[in-house]
Amino acid sequence: MNSSLPDIGDVTTTQIGGLEIRLARGGRADGIPILLTSPWPESIYCFRGILPAIKELGPLILVDLPGFGRSESRPDVMSPEAMGDFVIKLAEHLGVVRLHAVGPDVGTSALLFAAARKPTLFESVVVGDGGTSPELVGAGLKELIESPVGAFANAEGGDIGAGFVTQSAAIKTRAAVLEDYRLSSAGRRFEQAAQYVRAYPRDLPRLKALLPSIETPVLVLAGKNDPIVPPPNGQLLEKTRLWDASECALVLIDYQDSVLGIVFEQDRRVIALNARTLAKAALAFKIPVILSTVGVEMGVNGSTIPSLRTALPNVKEIDRSNMNAWEDAKFVAAVKATGRKRLVMGGIVTSVCLAFAASDALADGFEVSFVVDAVGDTYKECHDTAVLRLTRAGAVPRTTSSMIAEWFRDWKSPLAQAVRTIYPPYYEELAALKQAPESYAPAGLIRR
Repeated sequence: MNSSLPDIGDVTTTQIGGLEIRLARGGRADGIPILLTSPWPESIYCFRGILPAIKELGPLILVDLPGFGRSESRPDVMSPEAMGDFVIKLAEHLGVVRLHAVGPDVGTSALLFAAARKPTLFESVVVGDGGTSPELVGAGLKELIESPVGAFANAEGGDIGAGFVTQSAAIKTRAAVLEDYRLSSAGRRFEQAAQYVRAYPRDLPRLKALLPSIETPVLVLAGKNDPIVPPPNGQLLEKTRLWDASECALVLIDYQDSVLGIVFEQDRRVIALNARTLAKAALAFKIPVILSTVGVEMGVNGSTIPSLRTALPNVKEIDRSNMNAWEDAKFVAAVKATGRKRLVMGGIVTSVCLAFAASDALADGFEVSFVVDAVGDTYKECHDTAVLRLTRAGAVPRTTSSMIAEWFRDWKSPLAQAVRTIYPPYYEELAALKQAPESYAPAGLIRR
Protein backbone atom coordinates (compact mmCIF):
# COMPACT_ATOMS: atom_id res chain seq x y z
CA MET A 1 0.00 0.00 0.00
CA ASN A 2 1.22 3.53 -0.77
CA SER A 3 2.58 4.85 2.53
CA SER A 4 1.52 8.39 1.65
CA LEU A 5 -2.13 7.40 1.61
CA PRO A 6 -4.09 8.61 4.65
CA ASP A 7 -4.85 6.24 7.50
CA ILE A 8 -8.39 4.92 7.09
CA GLY A 9 -7.97 1.78 9.17
CA ASP A 10 -6.76 -1.72 8.38
CA VAL A 11 -6.94 -1.97 4.58
CA THR A 12 -7.18 -5.56 3.28
CA THR A 13 -8.74 -7.61 0.51
CA THR A 14 -11.03 -10.60 0.82
CA GLN A 15 -12.65 -13.06 -1.58
CA ILE A 16 -16.45 -12.88 -1.73
CA GLY A 17 -18.35 -14.87 -4.33
CA GLY A 18 -15.19 -15.33 -6.36
CA LEU A 19 -14.39 -11.59 -6.38
CA GLU A 20 -11.48 -9.86 -4.67
CA ILE A 21 -12.96 -7.04 -2.62
CA ARG A 22 -11.01 -4.23 -0.95
CA LEU A 23 -12.16 -3.01 2.43
CA ALA A 24 -10.89 -1.16 5.46
CA ARG A 25 -11.84 -1.74 9.09
CA GLY A 26 -11.50 0.58 12.05
CA GLY A 27 -13.48 2.41 14.69
CA ARG A 28 -14.54 0.88 17.98
CA ALA A 29 -14.46 -2.82 18.73
CA ASP A 30 -18.02 -2.93 20.04
CA GLY A 31 -21.42 -1.71 18.89
CA ILE A 32 -23.43 -2.08 15.70
CA PRO A 33 -21.08 -1.97 12.67
CA ILE A 34 -21.30 0.93 10.24
CA LEU A 35 -20.87 0.00 6.57
CA LEU A 36 -19.74 2.73 4.15
CA THR A 37 -19.71 1.98 0.40
CA SER A 38 -17.51 4.14 -1.81
CA PRO A 39 -18.94 6.34 -4.58
CA TRP A 40 -17.91 6.30 -8.25
CA PRO A 41 -15.28 7.21 -9.48
CA GLU A 42 -13.66 7.55 -6.04
CA SER A 43 -12.76 4.79 -3.57
CA ILE A 44 -12.83 4.03 0.15
CA TYR A 45 -10.30 6.86 0.63
CA CYS A 46 -13.07 9.38 -0.03
CA PHE A 47 -14.19 8.82 3.59
CA ARG A 48 -10.85 9.99 5.03
CA GLY A 49 -12.26 13.34 6.12
CA ILE A 50 -15.23 12.05 8.15
CA LEU A 51 -13.60 9.12 9.92
CA PRO A 52 -12.39 11.16 12.93
CA ALA A 53 -15.98 12.28 13.54
CA ILE A 54 -17.56 8.81 13.39
CA LYS A 55 -14.84 6.47 14.66
CA GLU A 56 -16.35 6.35 18.16
CA LEU A 57 -19.83 5.42 16.93
CA GLY A 58 -19.03 1.75 16.36
CA PRO A 59 -16.98 -0.63 14.23
CA LEU A 60 -16.37 0.85 10.77
CA ILE A 61 -16.32 -1.15 7.54
CA LEU A 62 -15.34 0.77 4.39
CA VAL A 63 -15.93 -1.16 1.17
CA ASP A 64 -15.20 -0.73 -2.51
CA LEU A 65 -18.17 -2.52 -4.06
CA PRO A 66 -17.43 -4.84 -7.01
CA GLY A 67 -16.30 -2.89 -10.06
CA PHE A 68 -15.70 0.28 -8.06
CA GLY A 69 -12.64 1.53 -6.22
CA ARG A 70 -10.02 -1.22 -6.32
CA SER A 71 -12.41 -4.18 -6.07
CA GLU A 72 -12.69 -6.74 -8.83
CA SER A 73 -15.53 -6.48 -11.33
CA ARG A 74 -17.77 -9.07 -12.99
CA PRO A 75 -20.69 -8.41 -15.38
CA ASP A 76 -23.30 -10.28 -13.34
CA VAL A 77 -22.96 -7.94 -10.33
CA MET A 78 -22.83 -4.64 -12.23
CA SER A 79 -26.40 -3.48 -11.72
CA PRO A 80 -28.23 -1.92 -8.73
CA GLU A 81 -30.36 -5.00 -8.04
CA ALA A 82 -27.47 -7.46 -8.28
CA MET A 83 -25.30 -5.16 -6.16
CA GLY A 84 -27.99 -5.13 -3.49
CA ASP A 85 -27.76 -8.91 -3.35
CA PHE A 86 -23.98 -8.60 -3.09
CA VAL A 87 -24.28 -6.30 -0.07
CA ILE A 88 -26.23 -9.03 1.72
CA LYS A 89 -23.53 -11.58 0.80
CA LEU A 90 -20.87 -9.17 2.04
CA ALA A 91 -22.52 -8.93 5.46
CA GLU A 92 -22.84 -12.70 5.66
CA HIS A 93 -19.18 -13.12 4.71
CA LEU A 94 -18.11 -10.69 7.44
CA GLY A 95 -20.37 -12.32 10.01
CA VAL A 96 -22.45 -9.16 10.45
CA VAL A 97 -26.11 -9.72 11.33
CA ARG A 98 -27.12 -6.10 11.92
CA LEU A 99 -25.58 -2.87 10.65
CA HIS A 100 -25.95 0.79 9.84
CA ALA A 101 -25.24 1.47 6.16
CA VAL A 102 -24.07 4.62 4.37
CA GLY A 103 -24.17 4.53 0.57
CA PRO A 104 -23.50 7.68 -1.45
CA ASP A 105 -23.84 7.68 -5.24
CA VAL A 106 -23.96 4.12 -6.64
CA GLY A 107 -24.41 2.78 -3.11
CA THR A 108 -27.82 4.45 -2.87
CA SER A 109 -29.65 2.04 -5.15
CA ALA A 110 -27.64 -0.99 -3.98
CA LEU A 111 -28.41 -0.40 -0.29
CA LEU A 112 -32.09 0.25 -0.92
CA PHE A 113 -32.42 -2.97 -2.89
CA ALA A 114 -30.64 -4.79 -0.05
CA ALA A 115 -32.91 -3.19 2.57
CA ALA A 116 -35.96 -4.32 0.62
CA ARG A 117 -34.57 -7.85 0.29
CA LYS A 118 -33.38 -8.32 3.88
CA PRO A 119 -34.83 -5.72 6.28
CA THR A 120 -33.53 -7.56 9.35
CA LEU A 121 -29.96 -6.73 8.31
CA PHE A 122 -30.31 -2.95 8.59
CA GLU A 123 -30.56 -0.78 11.68
CA SER A 124 -30.57 2.35 9.50
CA VAL A 125 -29.63 3.42 5.98
CA VAL A 126 -28.18 6.75 4.83
CA VAL A 127 -28.21 7.36 1.07
CA GLY A 128 -27.94 10.27 -1.30
CA ASP A 129 -26.49 11.79 -4.46
CA GLY A 130 -27.37 8.58 -6.28
CA GLY A 131 -29.63 8.46 -9.32
CA THR A 132 -33.14 7.31 -8.49
CA SER A 133 -34.78 7.88 -11.88
CA PRO A 134 -33.13 8.12 -15.32
CA GLU A 135 -35.39 11.07 -16.09
CA LEU A 136 -34.12 13.08 -13.10
CA VAL A 137 -30.34 12.78 -13.47
CA GLY A 138 -28.10 15.51 -14.86
CA ALA A 139 -26.88 15.64 -18.44
CA GLY A 140 -23.46 14.13 -17.68
CA LEU A 141 -24.85 11.06 -15.95
CA LYS A 142 -27.62 10.73 -18.53
CA GLU A 143 -24.96 10.46 -21.24
CA LEU A 144 -23.31 7.61 -19.34
CA ILE A 145 -26.63 5.82 -18.84
CA GLU A 146 -27.42 6.07 -22.55
CA SER A 147 -23.89 5.27 -23.74
CA PRO A 148 -23.59 2.08 -25.81
CA VAL A 149 -21.73 -0.87 -24.37
CA GLY A 150 -18.05 -0.48 -25.19
CA ALA A 151 -18.19 3.30 -25.52
CA PHE A 152 -15.18 3.70 -23.21
CA ALA A 153 -13.42 0.43 -24.07
CA ASN A 154 -10.56 2.17 -25.89
CA ALA A 155 -10.31 5.15 -23.53
CA GLU A 156 -7.94 5.38 -20.59
CA GLY A 157 -10.47 5.15 -17.81
CA GLY A 158 -8.06 6.33 -15.16
CA ASP A 159 -7.75 9.71 -16.84
CA ILE A 160 -11.54 10.02 -17.06
CA GLY A 161 -12.06 9.18 -13.38
CA ALA A 162 -9.24 11.31 -12.01
CA GLY A 163 -10.21 14.16 -14.33
CA PHE A 164 -13.78 14.13 -13.05
CA VAL A 165 -12.63 14.28 -9.42
CA THR A 166 -10.15 17.08 -10.15
CA GLN A 167 -12.80 19.19 -11.86
CA SER A 168 -15.65 18.61 -9.42
CA ALA A 169 -14.00 18.41 -6.00
CA ALA A 170 -14.54 21.49 -3.83
CA ILE A 171 -11.29 20.74 -1.95
CA LYS A 172 -8.09 19.75 -3.72
CA THR A 173 -7.47 16.01 -3.53
CA ARG A 174 -4.05 15.00 -2.26
CA ALA A 175 -1.86 13.32 -4.87
CA ALA A 176 -1.76 9.84 -3.33
CA VAL A 177 -5.55 9.68 -3.02
CA LEU A 178 -6.02 10.98 -6.55
CA GLU A 179 -3.68 8.24 -7.78
CA ASP A 180 -5.83 5.67 -5.99
CA TYR A 181 -8.87 7.09 -7.75
CA ARG A 182 -7.03 6.94 -11.07
CA LEU A 183 -6.15 3.29 -10.56
CA SER A 184 -9.77 2.61 -9.59
CA SER A 185 -10.84 3.49 -13.16
CA ALA A 186 -7.66 2.55 -15.02
CA GLY A 187 -7.73 0.71 -18.32
CA ARG A 188 -11.17 -0.81 -19.00
CA ARG A 189 -12.40 -0.39 -15.43
CA PHE A 190 -14.30 2.80 -16.23
CA GLU A 191 -16.11 1.01 -19.06
CA GLN A 192 -16.90 -1.90 -16.73
CA ALA A 193 -18.25 0.45 -14.05
CA ALA A 194 -20.43 2.24 -16.60
CA GLN A 195 -22.43 -0.98 -16.93
CA TYR A 196 -23.88 -0.26 -13.48
CA VAL A 197 -25.55 3.00 -14.53
CA ARG A 198 -26.54 1.55 -17.90
CA ALA A 199 -28.78 -0.78 -15.88
CA TYR A 200 -30.65 2.17 -14.30
CA PRO A 201 -33.54 2.22 -16.84
CA ARG A 202 -34.29 -1.43 -16.00
CA ASP A 203 -33.57 -1.52 -12.26
CA LEU A 204 -34.64 1.88 -10.90
CA PRO A 205 -38.36 1.44 -11.72
CA ARG A 206 -38.18 -1.88 -9.85
CA LEU A 207 -36.55 -0.15 -6.91
CA LYS A 208 -39.20 2.56 -6.87
CA ALA A 209 -41.89 -0.12 -6.68
CA LEU A 210 -40.09 -1.74 -3.74
CA LEU A 211 -39.81 1.44 -1.66
CA PRO A 212 -43.15 0.88 0.15
CA SER A 213 -41.82 -2.41 1.49
CA ILE A 214 -38.68 -0.93 3.08
CA GLU A 215 -39.16 -0.90 6.84
CA THR A 216 -35.68 0.38 7.75
CA PRO A 217 -35.34 4.06 8.76
CA VAL A 218 -33.78 5.82 5.76
CA LEU A 219 -32.09 9.24 5.76
CA VAL A 220 -31.82 10.82 2.30
CA LEU A 221 -29.15 13.46 1.62
CA ALA A 222 -29.09 15.55 -1.54
CA GLY A 223 -26.61 18.16 -2.76
CA LYS A 224 -28.42 21.42 -3.37
CA ASN A 225 -26.28 22.34 -6.35
CA ASP A 226 -25.35 18.87 -7.59
CA PRO A 227 -25.34 19.01 -11.42
CA ILE A 228 -24.85 15.24 -11.81
CA VAL A 229 -27.60 14.04 -9.47
CA PRO A 230 -29.92 17.03 -8.84
CA PRO A 231 -32.04 17.24 -5.65
CA PRO A 232 -35.22 15.82 -7.27
CA ASN A 233 -33.53 12.41 -7.12
CA GLY A 234 -33.43 12.62 -3.34
CA GLN A 235 -36.88 14.16 -3.20
CA LEU A 236 -38.25 11.18 -5.13
CA LEU A 237 -37.15 8.93 -2.26
CA GLU A 238 -38.50 11.39 0.27
CA LYS A 239 -42.02 11.48 -1.20
CA THR A 240 -44.82 9.52 0.39
CA ARG A 241 -44.54 5.88 -0.48
CA LEU A 242 -48.29 5.36 -0.50
CA TRP A 243 -50.27 5.30 -3.73
CA ASP A 244 -52.95 7.91 -4.30
CA ALA A 245 -56.03 7.19 -6.39
CA SER A 246 -55.05 10.06 -8.69
CA GLU A 247 -51.83 8.24 -9.65
CA CYS A 248 -53.22 4.78 -10.41
CA ALA A 249 -54.91 2.75 -13.10
CA LEU A 250 -56.64 -0.56 -12.35
CA VAL A 251 -55.83 -3.36 -14.81
CA LEU A 252 -57.93 -6.57 -14.72
CA ILE A 253 -56.96 -9.42 -17.02
CA ASP A 254 -58.93 -12.55 -18.00
CA TYR A 255 -61.61 -12.70 -15.30
CA GLN A 256 -63.59 -15.20 -17.37
CA ASP A 257 -65.51 -18.31 -16.28
CA SER A 258 -63.39 -20.53 -18.47
CA VAL A 259 -60.18 -19.22 -16.89
CA LEU A 260 -61.49 -19.11 -13.33
CA GLY A 261 -62.58 -22.68 -13.92
CA ILE A 262 -59.00 -23.92 -13.66
CA VAL A 263 -58.52 -22.40 -10.19
CA PHE A 264 -58.99 -25.36 -7.85
CA GLU A 265 -57.58 -24.72 -4.36
CA GLN A 266 -58.55 -21.07 -3.91
CA ASP A 267 -62.13 -20.00 -3.51
CA ARG A 268 -63.22 -18.60 -6.87
CA ARG A 269 -66.09 -16.71 -5.24
CA VAL A 270 -63.66 -14.78 -3.02
CA ILE A 271 -61.44 -13.94 -5.99
CA ALA A 272 -64.45 -12.67 -7.95
CA LEU A 273 -65.72 -10.67 -4.96
CA ASN A 274 -62.37 -8.96 -4.46
CA ALA A 275 -61.98 -8.12 -8.14
CA ARG A 276 -65.51 -6.72 -8.23
CA THR A 277 -64.92 -4.65 -5.08
CA LEU A 278 -61.71 -3.19 -6.50
CA ALA A 279 -63.60 -2.28 -9.66
CA LYS A 280 -66.36 -0.53 -7.67
CA ALA A 281 -63.80 1.45 -5.68
CA ALA A 282 -61.89 2.40 -8.83
CA LEU A 283 -65.01 3.81 -10.47
CA ALA A 284 -65.96 5.66 -7.30
CA PHE A 285 -62.46 7.16 -7.06
CA LYS A 286 -62.35 8.00 -10.81
CA ILE A 287 -59.48 5.58 -11.39
CA PRO A 288 -59.22 4.46 -15.04
CA VAL A 289 -59.93 0.75 -15.50
CA ILE A 290 -58.51 -1.50 -18.21
CA LEU A 291 -60.45 -4.73 -18.66
CA SER A 292 -59.09 -7.44 -20.93
CA THR A 293 -60.14 -10.92 -22.03
CA VAL A 294 -58.50 -13.69 -24.02
CA GLY A 295 -59.95 -15.81 -26.80
CA VAL A 296 -63.48 -14.37 -26.92
CA GLU A 297 -63.38 -13.31 -30.56
CA MET A 298 -61.80 -16.67 -31.42
CA GLY A 299 -64.81 -18.42 -29.86
CA VAL A 300 -62.61 -20.23 -27.34
CA ASN A 301 -63.67 -18.44 -24.14
CA GLY A 302 -66.63 -16.52 -22.84
CA SER A 303 -66.65 -12.87 -21.83
CA THR A 304 -65.83 -11.35 -18.43
CA ILE A 305 -67.73 -12.94 -15.53
CA PRO A 306 -71.17 -11.30 -15.16
CA SER A 307 -70.61 -9.94 -11.63
CA LEU A 308 -67.50 -8.00 -12.72
CA ARG A 309 -69.04 -6.98 -16.04
CA THR A 310 -72.01 -5.51 -14.13
CA ALA A 311 -69.65 -3.51 -11.89
CA LEU A 312 -67.98 -2.00 -14.97
CA PRO A 313 -70.90 -1.24 -17.30
CA ASN A 314 -69.12 1.40 -19.38
CA VAL A 315 -65.67 -0.18 -19.59
CA LYS A 316 -64.98 -1.78 -22.97
CA GLU A 317 -63.26 -5.16 -22.98
CA ILE A 318 -60.00 -5.51 -24.92
CA ASP A 319 -59.90 -9.03 -26.31
CA ARG A 320 -56.62 -10.72 -27.23
CA SER A 321 -55.22 -13.98 -28.51
CA ASN A 322 -51.91 -13.67 -26.63
CA MET A 323 -51.55 -14.99 -23.09
CA ASN A 324 -49.27 -12.02 -22.35
CA ALA A 325 -51.51 -8.96 -22.50
CA TRP A 326 -48.45 -6.71 -22.71
CA GLU A 327 -47.69 -8.16 -26.14
CA ASP A 328 -51.06 -6.92 -27.43
CA ALA A 329 -50.72 -3.48 -28.99
CA LYS A 330 -54.31 -2.41 -28.21
CA PHE A 331 -53.94 -3.36 -24.56
CA VAL A 332 -50.64 -1.50 -24.08
CA ALA A 333 -52.00 1.53 -25.93
CA ALA A 334 -55.02 1.60 -23.61
CA VAL A 335 -52.81 1.42 -20.51
CA LYS A 336 -50.55 4.21 -21.75
CA ALA A 337 -53.57 6.32 -22.72
CA THR A 338 -54.58 6.55 -19.06
CA GLY A 339 -51.46 8.63 -18.39
CA ARG A 340 -50.96 6.74 -15.11
CA LYS A 341 -47.58 5.20 -14.25
CA ARG A 342 -48.78 3.22 -11.21
CA LEU A 343 -50.67 0.09 -12.22
CA VAL A 344 -52.76 -1.94 -9.79
CA MET A 345 -53.09 -5.29 -11.50
CA GLY A 346 -55.11 -8.46 -11.18
CA GLY A 347 -55.19 -11.44 -13.52
CA ILE A 348 -56.26 -15.04 -13.75
CA VAL A 349 -54.12 -17.06 -13.55
CA THR A 350 -51.41 -15.53 -11.35
CA SER A 351 -48.45 -17.32 -12.94
CA VAL A 352 -49.36 -16.50 -16.55
CA CYS A 353 -51.93 -13.78 -17.26
CA LEU A 354 -50.81 -11.60 -14.34
CA ALA A 355 -47.10 -12.44 -14.11
CA PHE A 356 -46.34 -12.02 -17.80
CA ALA A 357 -48.05 -8.64 -18.19
CA ALA A 358 -46.82 -7.28 -14.85
CA SER A 359 -43.20 -8.26 -15.57
CA ASP A 360 -43.25 -6.53 -18.94
CA ALA A 361 -44.96 -3.45 -17.49
CA LEU A 362 -42.17 -3.17 -14.92
CA ALA A 363 -39.57 -3.52 -17.65
CA ASP A 364 -41.25 -0.67 -19.53
CA GLY A 365 -40.91 1.66 -16.55
CA PHE A 366 -44.32 1.32 -14.88
CA GLU A 367 -44.72 0.79 -11.16
CA VAL A 368 -46.82 -2.30 -10.49
CA SER A 369 -48.80 -3.51 -7.51
CA PHE A 370 -50.86 -6.69 -7.62
CA VAL A 371 -53.77 -7.61 -5.37
CA VAL A 372 -52.98 -11.03 -3.93
CA ASP A 373 -56.50 -11.96 -2.80
CA ALA A 374 -58.04 -10.95 -6.14
CA VAL A 375 -55.96 -13.42 -8.16
CA GLY A 376 -55.56 -17.18 -8.21
CA ASP A 377 -53.96 -20.09 -10.00
CA THR A 378 -54.54 -23.76 -10.73
CA TYR A 379 -52.92 -24.83 -7.48
CA LYS A 380 -51.60 -22.92 -4.50
CA GLU A 381 -47.98 -23.73 -5.39
CA CYS A 382 -48.44 -22.06 -8.78
CA HIS A 383 -49.95 -18.97 -7.15
CA ASP A 384 -47.33 -18.73 -4.41
CA THR A 385 -44.44 -19.13 -6.83
CA ALA A 386 -45.86 -16.40 -9.06
CA VAL A 387 -46.17 -14.07 -6.06
CA LEU A 388 -42.48 -14.67 -5.30
CA ARG A 389 -41.57 -14.03 -8.92
CA LEU A 390 -43.53 -10.78 -9.04
CA THR A 391 -42.15 -9.41 -5.79
CA ARG A 392 -38.64 -10.33 -6.89
CA ALA A 393 -39.22 -8.36 -10.10
CA GLY A 394 -40.28 -5.30 -8.10
CA ALA A 395 -44.07 -5.53 -7.99
CA VAL A 396 -45.67 -4.75 -4.63
CA PRO A 397 -48.24 -7.17 -3.19
CA ARG A 398 -51.37 -5.74 -1.57
CA THR A 399 -54.81 -6.98 -0.54
CA THR A 400 -58.17 -5.66 -1.66
CA SER A 401 -59.00 -3.88 1.59
CA SER A 402 -55.51 -2.40 2.01
CA MET A 403 -55.44 -1.13 -1.58
CA ILE A 404 -58.77 0.64 -1.19
CA ALA A 405 -57.68 2.10 2.15
CA GLU A 406 -54.44 3.34 0.59
CA TRP A 407 -56.35 4.99 -2.22
CA PHE A 408 -58.44 7.17 0.10
CA ARG A 409 -56.69 7.08 3.54
CA ASP A 410 -58.63 9.88 5.22
CA TRP A 411 -62.18 9.39 6.52
CA LYS A 412 -62.74 13.12 6.03
CA SER A 413 -61.74 13.00 2.36
CA PRO A 414 -64.34 13.27 -0.41
CA LEU A 415 -63.59 9.65 -1.33
CA ALA A 416 -64.55 8.31 2.08
CA GLN A 417 -68.30 8.49 1.48
CA ALA A 418 -67.98 6.03 -1.38
CA VAL A 419 -66.01 3.68 0.86
CA ARG A 420 -68.81 3.76 3.43
CA THR A 421 -71.08 2.23 0.79
CA ILE A 422 -68.49 -0.30 -0.41
CA TYR A 423 -66.93 -1.71 2.77
CA PRO A 424 -70.01 -2.93 4.75
CA PRO A 425 -71.52 -5.20 2.09
CA TYR A 426 -68.05 -6.33 1.06
CA TYR A 427 -67.07 -7.47 4.54
CA GLU A 428 -70.46 -9.10 5.12
CA GLU A 429 -70.18 -11.16 1.93
CA LEU A 430 -66.51 -11.95 2.55
CA ALA A 431 -67.25 -13.20 6.06
CA ALA A 432 -70.03 -15.45 4.79
CA LEU A 433 -67.76 -16.92 2.09
CA LYS A 434 -64.92 -17.48 4.55
CA GLN A 435 -67.25 -19.37 6.90
CA ALA A 436 -68.16 -21.83 4.12
CA PRO A 437 -65.07 -22.00 1.90
CA GLU A 438 -65.01 -23.90 -1.36
CA SER A 439 -62.26 -25.66 -3.26
CA TYR A 440 -62.61 -27.43 -6.56
CA ALA A 441 -61.45 -30.38 -8.61
CA PRO A 442 -61.49 -30.81 -12.38
CA ALA A 443 -64.35 -33.32 -12.01
CA GLY A 444 -66.55 -30.98 -9.99
CA LEU A 445 -67.10 -29.09 -6.78
CA ILE A 446 -65.74 -30.24 -3.44
CA ARG A 447 -67.26 -28.61 -0.39
CA ARG A 448 -65.30 -28.78 2.85
